[in-house]
Order: sequence, then structure tokens, then C-alpha cells
Amino acid sequence: MLIIDSYTVLKETKSVKCAHPVFQAWGYTDQDLMEWIEHPTNLARASIASNYLKEVYRIVDKIEAHFGMSLPGELVLIPSMGEIDGFARYDHGHHCVMLGIDFPDASLDYLCALTAHELSHVYRDHSPKVWEFLGKPLKQVSRQEYLDAGTAQEHLVSEGLATLNSQAVFPEVALHEHHYYSVDEMQWCLANESKIDQALKRCLNSKDPDPWTFYRSGLIAPGSPAHAHYFWAARKIQHWIKNTPGMNLILAHQLPADEIKWS
Repeated sequence: MLIIDSYTVLKETKSVKCAHPVFQAWGYTDQDLMEWIEHPTNLARASIASNYLKEVYRIVDKIEAHFGMSLPGELVLIPSMGEIDGFARYDHGHHCVMLGIDFPDASLDYLCALTAHELSHVYRDHSPKVWEFLGKPLKQVSRQEYLDAGTAQEHLVSEGLATLNSQAVFPEVALHEHHYYSVDEMQWCLANESKIDQALKRCLNSKDPDPWTFYRSGLIAPGSPAHAHYFWAARKIQHWIKNTPGMNLILAHQLPADEIKWS
């Protein structure tokens, strides 16, 4: 995978004209960029970003070794602007993963987990069987077609696999980092797994399932953290893999969402 250090370029130039086209398309101005780079939060996180830049090739090599291939697309390292952590953008057979390496409160462990998570999406989306039902080569699938094909089942499978993938590649990283939680938020999920299960099952059994609503905190019960559906989907897929003869995490990445069965 091609690694592009746009973070250093933007930090030095403070000009969005020097940014990757995807970053430019988000509409940040030079003033926005300068204010973020000079913001106390960013200055405090600069050492984390610097450490990640030293480690990124090793990190990507480890993830690619896990998948047994060199991954296609670009990993673009950018200033987070206080709001962008990881974002995998697919369009016409090409992935551009944007990683905000000075994201507030991120640690190097967090960024390792996040990289493995986002590159899971790259591997899965370039597995031929996953989007075979669209009836066309991946290079002909536009971004809009890709988004339109992202059903509730696909979303849950994709995020569940990505969460399991980061745990598999970096097992030394604490569980809460793989879920982008604080320790207390992780403990809430572990202590309230049945509530999460009931909420997700109600969602999936509804006429118009919308697991994207689970990005909001407090949706399941008072105190429930955001994106609890990542935790739920990872648990369900992990159980399915364990109880399916011949199945493993890499093979599961290669399957269409409807072949992965919730227990």
C-alpha cells in the first residue's frame, strides 16, 4: 500500500493547496489548517503523530503480512483537524484511507488499532466475492453505488470484521483501544452485553433496519457508549467463526455479508 505523508507537508506549508484531493474536497481553508496546527491540543499530540510516522511502515508491513498480500490503494496521513480519525473511501476500485494522526486523545496503540481496522475495509472491499452481486467489475463501481450497496448487514459485517482484525494483528493493544473507548466505556459494554444484543436484534428485525443510529451514545441505555454495534458485531462474528468448521478471520473477510450468519 502506498503511504503518503500529507501530515508533514501540511504542517510545514499550512496550505490546503498542498493537500491530497480528498482532504481538499472537505472544504478546509488555510486559516482552518493553521488554527488546528497551532491549537494547544495539536501541539500536545505532536509527539504521538511523530512516533506514528516513525512506525507506520512497520505497522502497515505487519498488517499486510497478516493478510498475505500488499494492499491496494493509499494510506494518507493527515492532520485530524480535531475530528477525523480514520476514514476509508472507496471509489471505482480504489481505496484512499485518510488517517488523522494527531487525533485528540489518540495514543500510538490507538493509531495501530485504527490502521488495522481501516485496512481491513481495504482488504474486504477488494475481495471479489464481497461485491459480486453488483454484477460488474470493481473498477466500474462508483462511490455512490458502493454506498448504496452498504446494507445494514454489510455495515455490521464490515465493522465487526475490522474490529476483530485489529485485535488479531495487535493483540498486545488493550481491548478498549480496539473499540475506541475509554476503559469505563469498554467495561459498560462487557457488563451490558445482553442489553446491546436486545437493542441490535430489535433494530435488525425492524421494517427499516438502521444500525448507523448506534453511532450515538446513550441509545441503548443511559450511559451506553457510541458505536456499540462494533462491539456487538465483532462478538457475533467471532462466535460464528469459532463454530464454523474450516472458517477463519481471513476467509470471513472474503465472504459476502449474507454468508456470515449471526447466531
